[in-house]
Amino acid sequence: MQKRLIFSFVLYMLYACSSQAQITTLKFTIGAAFFDIGMYKVSKEVKGDSTFYDATSDVSISYLFSKYRVQFTSKSTFYRDTLMVCHVDVFVNAELRESNHTQYTGSNYRIHRVDEEKKVRDELLNTPAIFVTSSMLFFVEPEDPIKYSHNYAELFGFFNKMEKSDKSSYDIINKKTGRKTTYNYKKGLVESTEIDNPILTFGHTRVSD
Repeated sequence: MQKRLIFSFVLYMLYACSSQAQITTLKFTIGAAFFDIGMYKVSKEVKGDSTFYDATSDVSISYLFSKYRVQFTSKSTFYRDTLMVCHVDVFVNAELRESNHTQYTGSNYRIHRVDEEKKVRDELLNTPAIFVTSSMLFFVEPEDPIKYSHNYAELFGFFNKMEKSDKSSYDIINKKTGRKTTYNYKKGLVESTEIDNPILTFGHTRVSD
């Protein structure tokens, strides 16, 4: 508990005392079967040695005879190259469906996840540092195959394998399902994605402001 308070205080001081922020925001439409079904926005804010990622999406879909509005929020903080804290929520029709909180303890990470069936996973993730997350990858092309061999899935609390699939395209392979998410890059930033979902294939397409 004391360690967690110390790290929280350090993060606050870094945010409050650091120099002028640099903010980059990317906006995407989310499409499936030639239809736009929602929007996704992700931002990167750099203040001194700290980097903050903030992602939100809002999707409306019809399935069988029901309509669903799915909202996703993710906030994470890095100090230098290391993830310090991340929190993700998913809402379906305004009700919290699942969430995950990842907190750096100084030597590993504590995971607190509540899944769709309300099952709670509260455990330590036995890794000394997390360097690569899904939100971060929208701003960094993972050209180094060693550094970017695995990606931390903020919502699920586990690591997925990454591999290059084309000149500027990279696949993230889900550890549980084996399904792929492909990130396509242009000038170092994600230009589009393709997500292999059991219900339908969908993806992101970057749009201008």
